[in-house]
Order: sequence, then structure tokens, then C-alpha cells
Amino acid sequence: MDNNKNPIFYARIVSISYVEHLIRINGDNIFKHHLGDLELEPDSLASFLEGYYEQHLSEFDRMCMYGSMIDLNKTKEGCSFKIGTTFYLNQSGIDRLNNLMSDFILMKSEEKETKSSVTYH
Repeated sequence: MDNNKNPIFYARIVSISYVEHLIRINGDNIFKHHLGDLELEPDSLASFLEGYYEQHLSEFDRMCMYGSMIDLNKTKEGCSFKIGTTFYLNQSGIDRLNNLMSDFILMKSEEKETKSSVTYH
């Protein structure tokens, strides 16, 4: 069960916020790139983030990193009431995730080129 002492809890908040950001700017949950578009689903993105960062950062460092990506002061314009909490990413969080998604697409693109250039006899 997720709780606030588990980095996946914060990774999910960041992932949901990032997908909502993509929907606001693109009208869909797709990261647009000149090499191809990447469809993102929040839970899968959270698992991806955890898998990527757990190699380099401790649980505490990951929780701090995810927390630093959230803008706790931003609210949705024109909304008077809400149920639950909506989180927004700050610009550095958006930039970090945009760079990570771009690197992922580049890696997949290079992997595809490498596989297509290999010939089997």
C-alpha cells in the first residue's frame, strides 16, 4: 500500500501531474517529439521514474527530488471549490521530465536503428 513514506507515492503524484500537464498543453497524454510521440500513463510513468532513479538515489533522496518538482502554491484558475488535491509541477520539474522523456525517445530511436542494421545469416 502506498503511503507518504514511500517514494512511489511521490513518483505517482509527479506522474499524474505531468500527464495532466501534457493533457493541458497537447489535449492528450502524449509527449510530442520530432522522432515520434510517446503516450504516457501515470502509473506506468511512476514505475519508470522509480526504476530509473533508484539506481542513483536513495529512497529519501528520491522523495525529496519528487517533492521539489511540485508547486504547492499553484491552483487551477477559475475554480472555486475542489474535492481532493490537484498538484502542479513547477517549471524545473516539467523541464526534468521533458528531458527524461526526450532522452528515452532518443534511446529507443537509436536502439531501433541498431536492430534494423543488424543482419542475420
